[in-house]
Amino acid sequence: MARPHIPVSPDATYYYNRDGAVTYAQTYAMNPNTAEYNYYPDGDCANFVSQCLHAGGAPFDYSGAYWYPYIGSWQVVYQLRTYLLTNEAFGGVTSKESSMEPGDVLIFDTQSGAQIYDHAVIVSKVDSKGNIYYCAHTTDRLDYPLDNARPSLNGIYCIKIRGSWYEPDGR
Repeated sequence: MARPHIPVSPDATYYYNRDGAVTYAQTYAMNPNTAEYNYYPDGDCANFVSQCLHAGGAPFDYSGAYWYPYIGSWQVVYQLRTYLLTNEAFGGVTSKESSMEPGDVLIFDTQSGAQIYDHAVIVSKVDSKGNIYYCAHTTDRLDYPLDNARPSLNGIYCIKIRGSWYEPDGR
């Protein structure tokens, strides 16, 4: 089912296309898009989530906080998380699992007792019972049930992508 592209602001320049982000995720979850991007088999999760967000319409950010391929905020989990939560022109807000929808981002703490959020995934679907499924790289996953991952997680940080953002000069 296509989701509407409702702007946060009537002056929005970019709209986040959740379907586009999810289609990209499902297409490249198990077969990385090496024609357009580098692939890091031992740590590609944030790079993959960034690719999905960009496929959904998120513009590269060449000024301000910066977000484009091969820099920290694009491919390092904690830097991507910071970018998504602090950049007012793009990004998201912290949320709870019950409000997650396809195209939103989950950041996992996989290190026992460390409280380090070190793995990023993109929500690919939410079923009628509220069960969340995701796509990911590093440990490649296609529509993987979040409930199957829970036993190995120490925490989940939910990031709701807002849907649109504004750039005054339209770049």
